[in-house]
Amino acid sequence: MLKNLTIAIPTYNRNDYLIKLLKTIPASFTGKVVVSDNEGHVTPEIKNTFSNVTFISTNHKLDMFQNWNVALENVTTEWFVMPSDDDLFCKGSFEKIDLILKQNPQGDIFIFGHNVIDENDSIISFWTNIMSTRKSFENVEGFKTFMKGVAARCPSIIMRTELVKKMELFDESLEFTAADSLLIQKCLLYGKSFFVPEIISSYRVWPNNFTNQLVATKRWMDKIEMWVDKLGYVLKTDFFNFFTEAQIKNIKDEIYAQNLLAGISKIRKSDGFLAMLSYIRENRCPYRADFKTQLVFIKVILLG
Repeated sequence: MLKNLTIAIPTYNRNDYLIKLLKTIPASFTGKVVVSDNEGHVTPEIKNTFSNVTFISTNHKLDMFQNWNVALENVTTEWFVMPSDDDLFCKGSFEKIDLILKQNPQGDIFIFGHNVIDENDSIISFWTNIMSTRKSFENVEGFKTFMKGVAARCPSIIMRTELVKKMELFDESLEFTAADSLLIQKCLLYGKSFFVPEIISSYRVWPNNFTNQLVATKRWMDKIEMWVDKLGYVLKTDFFNFFTEAQIKNIKDEIYAQNLLAGISKIRKSDGFLAMLSYIRENRCPYRADFKTQLVFIKVILLG
């Protein structure tokens, strides 16, 4: 089953969770499994246990998206899916993927739903796309679903390898955020997309993860600015017949505003009003964001 699919897994020193993930891949899966072992923490015992997995280990630590790209550079099949080492696949997921790929061999990106789980594997929420039935889109139309933010998560997204390599993989200059969202948006712009409401994976979140530590910092917002600038450039150069200058500015500012709002809300609750004002002054005002978003800004600033 699924000989044309690679499961590409970047990992960094989370062997217990990596084992749990690998155990959710069924024995009937006949595609490839590639693990990019950042800094070489995967033990010989794990490698012997999962002898069907290709492990690529480095003796030095790579940045996050560098490690992700090592996994992708070793994909040779038509499609791939990329879970993080602490994610899980749901029972029956690969049968669903197999069916969709066989029914739609011309597709470039397939977006399924996902559960959100905590560190104990408990489901705390879930996401499926807004369509109640399967939908397909050509190029820009698929992008419009996620043009102001990407709600889907990588362990539930099947992408055509050739297209992703044309997009030059994950943008390593983004360092720690947004490279996945930018790549998904570009694939939706340039490829044929399918949105499938079924849930196939569990995406893990941590109470004090790297995102939570950085989301209310200027460093974080600088990377968000890079993301929207790179997206805006693509829209202006290759898709100027589809989006006006005003629409592009709205898309960029809405993405920026949503991330800025997350930081403002966090600081308002933890450090108070004055600290929040200081954070706002550090960053630019996304005044072209949606009107509803601007109202939320006012509410959070005034009421917390």
